[in-house]
Amino acid sequence: MWLKVLYHIFVFLGYYLSGYLGLTYACFGKDISLIWIPSGIALFVFLRYHQQFLISIFLGAFLVNWWVAHSPLWVALGIAFGNTFSYYLSSVLLKKQGFQGEFNKSQDFVLFLLLGALVGAFLAAINGIGILIMVGKIPITSFFNSAWIWLAGDFSGVLLITPLLLTFRKEIYKEYLKPQLLLMFLLLIISSLISFNILSLSNNASLPITFVPFPFLIWISLRYETHITTLAILVLVIIAFFDVILYVEPSEITDWYANLVLFWLYITSVAFIGILVTAIQAEKNYMYQQLQESLKVQESLNEELSANEEELRQGMEIQKKHLEQLHINDKRSRALLDGIPDTILRLDREGHYLDYKIEFEQIFRIFKQVVISTHIGELPLNPDVIQNFKQKINKTLDTGFSEFIEIDLEGHTYEIRICKSGEEEVITILRDITTRKKVEDDLRKTLQELKSRNFELDNFVYKVSHDLRAPLASVLGLLDMINIEPENTHEYLLYIGDRVHKLDHFIQTVLTYSRTLNQVLSIDKIDFEKIIQQTFDELKYIDLAQNIDLQIKIHHHADYFNDPFRLGIILKNFISNAIKYQDTEKKPNFLHFDITTNENEAIIIIQDNGIGIKEEHLPKIFDMFYRGTAKSDGSGLGLYIVRLNIEKLQGTLHIDSTEKIGTTFKIILPQIQA
Repeated sequence: MWLKVLYHIFVFLGYYLSGYLGLTYACFGKDISLIWIPSGIALFVFLRYHQQFLISIFLGAFLVNWWVAHSPLWVALGIAFGNTFSYYLSSVLLKKQGFQGEFNKSQDFVLFLLLGALVGAFLAAINGIGILIMVGKIPITSFFNSAWIWLAGDFSGVLLITPLLLTFRKEIYKEYLKPQLLLMFLLLIISSLISFNILSLSNNASLPITFVPFPFLIWISLRYETHITTLAILVLVIIAFFDVILYVEPSEITDWYANLVLFWLYITSVAFIGILVTAIQAEKNYMYQQLQESLKVQESLNEELSANEEELRQGMEIQKKHLEQLHINDKRSRALLDGIPDTILRLDREGHYLDYKIEFEQIFRIFKQVVISTHIGELPLNPDVIQNFKQKINKTLDTGFSEFIEIDLEGHTYEIRICKSGEEEVITILRDITTRKKVEDDLRKTLQELKSRNFELDNFVYKVSHDLRAPLASVLGLLDMINIEPENTHEYLLYIGDRVHKLDHFIQTVLTYSRTLNQVLSIDKIDFEKIIQQTFDELKYIDLAQNIDLQIKIHHHADYFNDPFRLGIILKNFISNAIKYQDTEKKPNFLHFDITTNENEAIIIIQDNGIGIKEEHLPKIFDMFYRGTAKSDGSGLGLYIVRLNIEKLQGTLHIDSTEKIGTTFKIILPQIQA
């Protein structure tokens, strides 16, 4: 009981006396202390003893502000509450993050810097300055400068004092008796004294002079643990502090705020570099120690294996051969396992990792989380996928049968095979099957396209043979009629000529279809007006062609490149159809071309006022051998060939037609560079 009371008194006096000392040696005004030691004591007490000394810290903070700083009662209470609560909250946050207080990991130091020093100092500064502004002691216009000064002092106190107290060792005197360390501390003190005599923070000399002691500090940080490094840091800060309070008079300072910033930058750099280097070196030493232990274990295992092999050679030659064969098989199995381009996870029923083998490529994709997590629930997967994964694991363990699951993530498809490997554990093999799925999809598309092409080919052969035979049969019939009625020979010859022309037109269409399928693209600069005019001139001898009013508008914003041959086939079919299917009851019959070219594409709009197309025919007019009107006497391949060529040129086609009104085609063809 009395021992506990003594501890409370000791903590109270430590906080109160350090606060009294800080205000006694205030460097700028009455309230500005370069290093507020009580903040470091408070955080140390809360980290080491939790909430046991809340009252002692609160009373110490209250008396410092009421008795020493002469603040009003309720102001002192408010500031004391803020100072106590801020560092208690910082200690809670640090413990929740697993902070150990040994500073033998860089992660511990970063947590301490952010959640301990920065959060605690920030909350205390905001609370204290806010109260002082409320009572009118500080104008609100000075909020940011005052808060910064308060925060910096508290931050410095935590950064210097808390690590020193947390890492203090009773046997430290034994280490300081080492001559090498004593010499290094002597050099550290001498270099620091020399540098601060040459450069005071109020002078305008070169700032880097103050960092002359840093090599000695870094040497100590690399060679010794944190409790020695923190003492070295404290030595440097004390020398810098007394240089400020002994040699810098407030009346001589022209820019006190800049000098504060320089001082705090200096002590922060000293503490940050010293503790961080020590933490990193401790991590390195720990890893080296682990490696040494692993090597020792391996050497021990090798020695035991050699002894066992010797014993086996003496009396168990047959078993030796079996073991050697087993060893060979094991190597083969391991080589086979390493050669599998899959990620393998060993999991328990709950989904925790027991072991894993991750392929290098997958580390930098979704399974990079494995190396920093402990459970499949922490993987960046959809919750439904995680739930399904767990259900499959339980089903495999219950039934003993393997289960499969596929997931799609970040553009990749993964196949997961789950196999039972123990009473309460499974092996999951994760394989990237994106390429396989793509090949399968491409194969399905190819097969579907092949079926479609075979159907079209069968239809094409049947239709071509029928359309070729029909004109020939007509010609043969007409020749027989000439033998029977020689007086009508001229008339029958005219009929034969008509059938031959239709046969020739059909053969030309078939040849065009063949060239469309097989000819390689030939890219050149396109002159739309020239192609349209030449095509129209070639077709002007068709019946009623002279009735068509051809209009061409071209909006040329950039040179356009494409395949002139295929483009000519497309335009020729549209012009030919406009002539064949014009509405003879309308005057005039027009065919308008409105073409726009730019750096990316050509937009071709073709409009006529012909007989139009019935709505029920529109979805089929681009099919092979389809005729949308009884007036049609063509092969039924024209618009089908147009569709094939537009697809070859990677373009799009849209049609809008109304019966007896007319038809509008909109074609968009991208630029194709040679």
